[in-house]
Amino acid sequence: MGLWKRANSNGHGQTSSETIETKSKSNLEIEQNIPIPPRYSYEDGTNPYRQVLISMEVGDSILIPHKIARKMRNQIIYLRKLYPDFRYVTRKTSHKSGEFRVWRTKSD
Repeated sequence: MGLWKRANSNGHGQTSSETIETKSKSNLEIEQNIPIPPRYSYEDGTNPYRQVLISMEVGDSILIPHKIARKMRNQIIYLRKLYPDFRYVTRKTSHKSGEFRVWRTKSD
């Protein structure tokens, strides 16, 4: 049994809450008046994964560890939309390690 908690604020920093039991094992709390932080963005061009891919020349390749594989794949997809002339090919190097290699291939 988990707990679902709803916090209510009276606008003066005081909160009250109600607790409802749920069938799941997680404890969740609904809160009010929590400010939304700004989006984390690399719009200034400092995304390190994107910078590596952009700086590659045709014929270059890099070995990507499993830990950042998803981030690099997402950047390849994003760059394909941003720069349609950039082409990349990826291949898994080992099923056990989860590493893969990225090659920059010819531009159109």
